[in-house]
Amino acid sequence: MLAAYAEGTSVVDLAAVPVLLSALLDESPSPVRIRILELLFQIVSGEAHPDEDNKQLGDKCRQRGREGLWVLYRELSCSLKGQREAAVDVPEVLETDRRRVTDYMDAVAK
Repeated sequence: MLAAYAEGTSVVDLAAVPVLLSALLDESPSPVRIRILELLFQIVSGEAHPDEDNKQLGDKCRQRGREGLWVLYRELSCSLKGQREAAVDVPEVLETDRRRVTDYMDAVAK
């Protein structure tokens, strides 16, 4: 059911954001981490489903994601290209200071 609505975000997604961020704290294979990051991206990029009463749901999902930005920055330092590429998409949506993502990526590359 997570991010199952192509048209928008559901209330289930709001609850899933911290769970998915927590899942990134565990050691898991790169393909699993990539899928978690892709799912997070879908959720935080979404807007409320048209039938949803809470029209601020997309903003609330992004706020929940911002609470775990530190976890996402940790993923950006991964040496596995596919995982790092999946990780950069989420902070680019969440970060209020977009230059921070670029600066961090530059620092990690050195």
